[in-house]
Amino acid sequence: MQPLRIAYLGSSTALDGGSELRLLAMATHFNTVHKVVLFLPDKGPLFQEAQVRGIHTVSLDFLRLRRHHGTDWVRWIRSVRQASEVLGQALMDQRVDLVHFNDFIDLPFYGVPARLGIPALSHLRLITGSLPARFYSSWAAWNRIHVLAVSKAVRKQMLKDHSGEVLYDPGPDPEVFRIRPDQRRSFRQSQGWQDHHLVIGMVSKLLENKGHRNFIRLAQALQSHRQKPGEEGKLSDRYRFVMVGGLSPGRENYFQEIAREVESFPSGSFAWMREQPHAEIAGILNACDLFLHLPDTEDSFPGVVLEAMACGVPVVAHDLGGIREQLADGEAGCLVRQGDIEGLLQVVQSLSQDPERRHQIALAGRERIEREFNPDRHFQALDDVYHQMVKRKR
Repeated sequence: MQPLRIAYLGSSTALDGGSELRLLAMATHFNTVHKVVLFLPDKGPLFQEAQVRGIHTVSLDFLRLRRHHGTDWVRWIRSVRQASEVLGQALMDQRVDLVHFNDFIDLPFYGVPARLGIPALSHLRLITGSLPARFYSSWAAWNRIHVLAVSKAVRKQMLKDHSGEVLYDPGPDPEVFRIRPDQRRSFRQSQGWQDHHLVIGMVSKLLENKGHRNFIRLAQALQSHRQKPGEEGKLSDRYRFVMVGGLSPGRENYFQEIAREVESFPSGSFAWMREQPHAEIAGILNACDLFLHLPDTEDSFPGVVLEAMACGVPVVAHDLGGIREQLADGEAGCLVRQGDIEGLLQVVQSLSQDPERRHQIALAGRERIEREFNPDRHFQALDDVYHQMVKRKR
């Protein structure tokens, strides 16, 4: 088939979130198939990495959509207006066939391809309250945006009449996220942890709704739980904990709160890896015996859950958003009701005492990654969507 001219647009250049990583993966893959240009708000980490990968990348110099205050709204409106003009001219100059928006926060630019008569689609990777959801659904329809929801939960809660299409995000790079006994040994040795220690991990951006408090509360409960009759008050030495997540802009107070909690753990029992390149996450996951994902709000389709599954680590997660779809209603991982700390504690303790059960869950997770979230099939399905949209326009 004839190569298409595809423009991708994202509103963040951080590289510590799943949305940005998915955008980079799409642009990287299709840059070898089509003529790709990537539009970003600034020259941050994602911009730099895209250029290293040979992707034609353009900075539109705009502020991202967020809860602005006072005159910041004026600055935001002005920046989006100017960026929209630059984007529109670039789409015409480069005779772009299709525009692909990466997420919900790109919606201020939906009108640009609509005015130019260029087909456009957007991934939807977010679950919000009912009012923003109604606005999004109407705005996307008004601008003729074809929406790709990353899970059935996203489509159900965000799109009126359950319109749009569901296309699951693919699993991670199988060359990076796979079972690696050498990485398991290396990370454990770096922390002074032994084979008999049961390591429990968490990976997430340092935001209040991501569940760091839940992870810490569980860790505290596991350490203080008596192991044998007569050992009341004695801290358990069996468990070790690793948490990955660095400081997010505007979250300094939350960062300090988490730091105080982590400092309360016995020396050597809790590793907080604050800044980690994404590729190194695989080594940390391989060191874990259990992976926990415990958000306080709906999570659309967390990529880190797939990464843990790909590394052969059994997952225990809150039953929120699209997580149930990832874990096959609990067949490829354990689901716990959000807020049920006692239920979570029981599940983790049960699994910690049952290595065969952990192995079976890990095996089911690996099989599900290979069967349902194959990257090649995902990109082929997405390419089919591209060609169908352009064909309808022509």
